[in-house]
Amino acid sequence: MIVTLKAPLGLASDQGARLSAALDLTRAEGEIVALLAQGHSRQEIARMRSVSVQTVSSQLRTIFQKAGVNREAELVSIARAVIEMGSR
Repeated sequence: MIVTLKAPLGLASDQGARLSAALDLTRAEGEIVALLAQGHSRQEIARMRSVSVQTVSSQLRTIFQKAGVNREAELVSIARAVIEMGSR
């Protein structure tokens, strides 16, 4: 069984700012990474941000390049580490 806990949406903004600074992302890109790290799917992120799934996918491609990763799992791992460091 896999259980995914999702943080309240208010945290995405705070975490997004931290991720933006750490990974040299725009504020919007940081929030997308934060939502992804919280366990939200691309479809959920698109719905929350009132954009298409294609827009989220396109933004993620840019984020992957900026973060130097090739997979979503790598990005989430880095994001969670950054978030964890900031909460200490």
